[in-house]
Amino acid sequence: MEEEKYVDLGQTQAQEGNGKGLGGIKLKFNGAQFYEKHYKTLLYIPLILVVLSLLFLGLKYARGEDIIKRDVSLTGGVTLTVNYREQVSLVDLERVLSEKFGEVTVRKLSGVGSGRQVGLVFELQATASDLESIKGEVSKQLGIRIDEKNSAVEITGSSLGKTFSSQLIKAVIIAFLFMAVVVIILFRAFVPAFAVIFAAFADILGTFTVLSILDVKISTAGIAAFLMLIGYSVDTDILLTARVLKRREKPFYERFTEAMKTGLTMTFASFAAFLIAYIFVLSPILKEIFLILTIGLLFDTINTWMFNASILKIYLDKIEKK
Repeated sequence: MEEEKYVDLGQTQAQEGNGKGLGGIKLKFNGAQFYEKHYKTLLYIPLILVVLSLLFLGLKYARGEDIIKRDVSLTGGVTLTVNYREQVSLVDLERVLSEKFGEVTVRKLSGVGSGRQVGLVFELQATASDLESIKGEVSKQLGIRIDEKNSAVEITGSSLGKTFSSQLIKAVIIAFLFMAVVVIILFRAFVPAFAVIFAAFADILGTFTVLSILDVKISTAGIAAFLMLIGYSVDTDILLTARVLKRREKPFYERFTEAMKTGLTMTFASFAAFLIAYIFVLSPILKEIFLILTIGLLFDTINTWMFNASILKIYLDKIEKK
């Protein structure tokens, strides 16, 4: 019977077995032992990400830049939809129109199911008085006559857009505060409640920062996606906290492992669904929602299993020492 060597987190053990590993050595990963040794180090990773996110957004704000781009549904402006099936360079259209009307966004409108182009959507910050000149220039670039039969116009006033934007942001803040109250009432302990709230905040902040880096324009649908993200974030954090705090009859790492298996299964299943939907869905609004949720779930994995779990470990260790 051959002697096999196992490497367990830097420690070599001689054990007997029948199988053969590479060079007689097998790698045996002990997750509980690894976490026991490194949980304090893992705690710093989410904290560093939060600090970097705040620095990035703070620098953009200090330079007078918008920390995140918003579309006309939040800033106010004109949305012109034109029935147009011919292929055209969106980049060239945006460049030409932006030279005359400021920043213009042009995107394709695809048919449901077929995926074929059925029209073009033009979004720009303008007023009703600019509408005729906008239609004239678009007609010139597309080589068609734009009228009521082949186009539709939606005008959002700047004051209405800003009011709507501020109300949606308030809704996110209120939802976050109510979530915090529920968590505090549920666990009746400051440290676990703080860990859940901070993890949810870090999820939103990290996602917001990535969208800012990618120059993604946020619409009202994007704000709704952030509300959904709060729910997803709190779900896994409460799962972990409830399992760890309320099942004291089992060792910490057994409780932690059980929660992690359930939580990661839920997260990865949702992540796969959102990523596939983002790739294949045609609607820009749905793409925006799925993009935000996909990014948010990645941050949720980091903040739940590195930050929240580490805080709970430190908290329970202090309780046991008393």
